[in-house]
Amino acid sequence: MDILIFDNDVCFGIKLKEKINNILIKEGFDNDVIRLYYNANLLLKELTEKNKVKIYFIVVDAKYKISNELCDGLWIAQKIRESDYISPIIFLTNHIEMILGIFDYRLEVMDFILKHDMEIAESKIKACIKIAHKRYVKEKNYRSNFFTIYSDSSLWKISFDEVIYFETSAIPHKIKLVTTSRIFEFYKSLRSLSDLDACFIRVHKSFVVNKYHIVSLDLKKNNIKMSNGHICRISNTYRN
Repeated sequence: MDILIFDNDVCFGIKLKEKINNILIKEGFDNDVIRLYYNANLLLKELTEKNKVKIYFIVVDAKYKISNELCDGLWIAQKIRESDYISPIIFLTNHIEMILGIFDYRLEVMDFILKHDMEIAESKIKACIKIAHKRYVKEKNYRSNFFTIYSDSSLWKISFDEVIYFETSAIPHKIKLVTTSRIFEFYKSLRSLSDLDACFIRVHKSFVVNKYHIVSLDLKKNNIKMSNGHICRISNTYRN
């Protein structure tokens, strides 16, 4: 698993990388790769590698120039969430007062680390890495899971990671399955499909989505954008 650190403070970045490396060795996660970035543009290039769980440590309160525009860590986190809804984000900051305002951005931040108190931060970093590894193992297991459907007079074996979402069909008792390669229709109940695996989430009476294919969530418009660009509705019943 890749651990990406982004901070324009060179000394702190090196110190954090060493601390994380020591934690990885102690916890037996020494196959992980730690990458340290001082340049926001180089970090953003990492976002092109989809469907891979990473851990992001991002300084939130410093300013960066990207394409002649002044941006901060919040902007970078928003960019990450546009293409990666799963990977944990841990914010680094010197200003504790910034933390409350960050929740308004709905970025699903795992934790906040105060840069001036690295002794306390060590236990938080360790906890975040352990949780991220559990997600990583689940994600790997999920990719090896399959289910079968009967459609168009044929039996199809479909991997969970190919499923983008299920939707109720115009034909009663039929389900439309949208995958990364094609669309199927078959007889099944939507409720039974949401119980297939924890990766499938019921978001509406007409939709069950694969959380690993969620690109963005718009709570004002009550919809979710999926990896193929399709929009699925969210209802208040399933919103939480």
